[in-house]
Amino acid sequence: MDERRRKALKTLLGVGAISSLLGASILTTDLLTRRRVEVIEQIINKTIVQQPINQTQVTEQVQQYNTYTTNYWDSDVVIYTQNGNYYAVSHDGTTICTSSPTSCIQEAMNYLYKTKGGGKIFIKSGYYNVYETIVLPWDDAYNVAIEGEGPYNASNLTTNMGNTTIVLRPPAQILSYNAWLNQQTGTTNYLPYPMLFIRNLGIVVAGGGAGYTNVTTPVVQLYRVWCELENVYLNAVGYFNAQQGFILGMCYGEGPPGVAPVWKNVYLDEGIWGITGSGILRVLYHRSEGFIWEGGGVSLLHTVSGNQLAILDLDAMNTAVLNSIDVFWDSSVVPNNSMYAYIVNSNGYNVIHYRLIGVEMPPKQFLYNGYHIMPLPTVNNVNVELTSTTYPTLIPPPPQGFVRYVGLIRNQSVSVPVGTGGSYGSPAYVDLLMAVIYAIIINVSNVASGETITVNLSFYYSDGTVKTLTKQFTSSTTYQLTPSDIASIAYFPSGAIEPFLWYLQIQASSNLSSTSASVTVQAITM
Repeated sequence: MDERRRKALKTLLGVGAISSLLGASILTTDLLTRRRVEVIEQIINKTIVQQPINQTQVTEQVQQYNTYTTNYWDSDVVIYTQNGNYYAVSHDGTTICTSSPTSCIQEAMNYLYKTKGGGKIFIKSGYYNVYETIVLPWDDAYNVAIEGEGPYNASNLTTNMGNTTIVLRPPAQILSYNAWLNQQTGTTNYLPYPMLFIRNLGIVVAGGGAGYTNVTTPVVQLYRVWCELENVYLNAVGYFNAQQGFILGMCYGEGPPGVAPVWKNVYLDEGIWGITGSGILRVLYHRSEGFIWEGGGVSLLHTVSGNQLAILDLDAMNTAVLNSIDVFWDSSVVPNNSMYAYIVNSNGYNVIHYRLIGVEMPPKQFLYNGYHIMPLPTVNNVNVELTSTTYPTLIPPPPQGFVRYVGLIRNQSVSVPVGTGGSYGSPAYVDLLMAVIYAIIINVSNVASGETITVNLSFYYSDGTVKTLTKQFTSSTTYQLTPSDIASIAYFPSGAIEPFLWYLQIQASSNLSSTSASVTVQAITM
């Protein structure tokens, strides 16, 4: 053998294997070595394997090998489709599965769990139809990566990067082990969080025909799974049941302490055609201690109308940060007044629920309640911080919605109903979410002779603390809170997480049995 061929063999096989290739025992029981030999034959154009072998078997093995070799040596299991069949192959060439109702995905997961615990599953380009429920077997804090060759090429959403797409067909679901265990036992279990990394693929919930209307639990339930998504396409289309609560539960639970998952270039494409049952159905749900979604978009193509559809519920115990998320829509398809809200809050904590940076909003005409961001009916409020977000982002007024506009000075003015006989009237509210107060001005007019107007200002902080300031007026006047007044409502506890200023509740009363007095309060903040 000349030196050129020797160097090629040494490079591709490693130093330890070169001697066996040069000897008579080149054909071993190591199937992987056989495949390497065949690849080398093509490169150096010389027949190395001289002994008679089963050519059909070798051809099949080489084809199988070619599906998982170059660039996939870090994968523990490779799934691929060929001639209408589905295969799962281990790193050492062992065939784990040949076609199954889950397109060999369940079998690949089980094999990885049993042999290594965690690791990486690579899914080559193709459509992988799933007709039976997949249960993730990981019941402990394993690290698992599931990677494809690229997400689906959705119009005006992504570019074609290989098209690895998992398609769920009714009544198939995807359940974490914890979600499956909860269903089996009828109790809530709290197993450790597996760490799941999903990259370069699409997940489609295809609810055509009767769809998922007879399924009353979420289709994808990655409960108590911590997950990061990168270059992922998510799609839910067809008919669903509002009792599900949400369709795509892409990892929810409090999550491991101090570990915020980051999603990058994630696209959601929804086409909800019908909703049975009562309640609000959310398309995408996530919950963790903290959450960041950077880059991607949402496509609105639903034809359902009414007050039952919400698109995003991204819940975090601290804050969900959305950065550079576009929105696409087709006005000829999407009905007016067809969404309860674009984003809903299911978190009862007094935190900044959403921090939106360069996030696009859909037109107001699609909003049933007139607000882009709403709390769910079972939640009291939603707190939002906005930076360079397109469209006027519509949030309900206090005490249901609160918003902070980064870098802008706000000028809010409210009329305060005046109660009589010494009793306060209905409260009015001023949004002070994380605000810096420049001025608060009280205007009292039409005060009668002998009348005393009492104005009570209650400053609420995020931890529930309330600082109260009361002012009385016996004549019509304008009064601006002094530095001493502002200092009296300052609150900064030591040894605790810093609370933020939340909102101002204002009430007014007259000592008389009837009154023509009026009270307005103006707040200038940043």
